[in-house]
Amino acid sequence: MVQKTTELDTLEALERVLEGLRSRIPGYPFEQAFVSRLAANVEKRMMELSNQRLKPLGLSYVQYQVLVMTFSCQDDPLTASGLAKATGERPTNITHLCDDLEQRGLIHRRRDGTDRRRVFVLPTAAGEQCLKAAQPIMWRLWEQRYTGFDAVERAELEAGLRRQLHNLGHAGENP
Repeated sequence: MVQKTTELDTLEALERVLEGLRSRIPGYPFEQAFVSRLAANVEKRMMELSNQRLKPLGLSYVQYQVLVMTFSCQDDPLTASGLAKATGERPTNITHLCDDLEQRGLIHRRRDGTDRRRVFVLPTAAGEQCLKAAQPIMWRLWEQRYTGFDAVERAELEAGLRRQLHNLGHAGENP
């Protein structure tokens, strides 16, 4: 009989592997490695659940992020490079995402009137309707993700993540 793997099994397996490294490599930074892997696993699971729950709308999590960014910045629209920075995606991936969203009628591109090299990405009415349907799905998932966290814990988590981003250098800058 095949046993279903649970998150606990995965975390215990991860701890065992990292403990093995700690025992074989003097000075191995177990705590930092474990927290880093734990954060990666949380984000991976968030992406999986987001993709699963947004699929009935024909969206992936990254497409949802692009729609959110285009909607939130209508007064000061973003370019593809601005979307890449805002979503953390590579510019080439943003181009492909925008091509797909545009073909589906969810966004449109508009050249800047003063600099034709700049192309803004904006949501269409259909994109806004799709986003309106997606919001409650994502809000419930974020609520699930942070169940049991009070405001102080969320603020501490945010501060820690901001410090990590700063420590690693932001937007390609070296720390």
